[in-house]
Amino acid sequence: MSELYTKGYKVIRNAVSKKITSFIALQVNMQKDYENFSKGLPINSYVAWDPNEPMSQGDEQVPKAYSFHRTFCTESLLMTMLPFMEAQTNKKLFPTYSYGRIYFQDAVLEIHKDRPSCEYSATVAIETNGQPWEIYFQGLDGKVNSVLLNDGDLCIYLGTQVNHWREKLNGNKYMQLFLHYVDKNGPHAEWAFDKRPMLGASAEEKSQQMQTLKW
Repeated sequence: MSELYTKGYKVIRNAVSKKITSFIALQVNMQKDYENFSKGLPINSYVAWDPNEPMSQGDEQVPKAYSFHRTFCTESLLMTMLPFMEAQTNKKLFPTYSYGRIYFQDAVLEIHKDRPSCEYSATVAIETNGQPWEIYFQGLDGKVNSVLLNDGDLCIYLGTQVNHWREKLNGNKYMQLFLHYVDKNGPHAEWAFDKRPMLGASAEEKSQQMQTLKW
């Protein structure tokens, strides 16, 4: 049986080419800098998440981060990696959404499991700046292990079943991307596209009725 199903997670080295990770890093950093520039903020800064701060750039789960969602280049990678993810999981999958963060010094990802649209997930190291940062998993066997990923490495994990977290970041900056999928024939199939009308759409543009999808 695959390591994914005995432990709940599986590491694949060099799954994404360095050219692609460099491209994504360039676009996301450019997007962050432009947003800062347009708001009158220093381009190298970030605004920690705060429910009362309209310019917040993190999210409730990781305040000390710049978060990005449904960026076209990451949604494109979500689709590009679909055959790879199907081969690794031995499942027919629907893509749900992509989500990433630039974590900054002292950022922490608290222990958690994911919502239904993250049934089969991959965490991809995009820009580690030569300082890989451990992600921890409590496997299906109950054992806790840490995983270090370099640029282009990914770890596939069963997001709804396996606890995962990161302890405090001691480096200055770390960019990481999530790619999320659901089993096409499983209990969470309704979460295809995260119930959006299409990839790249926002949560506010969720359709009343999902289109019939053929893959």
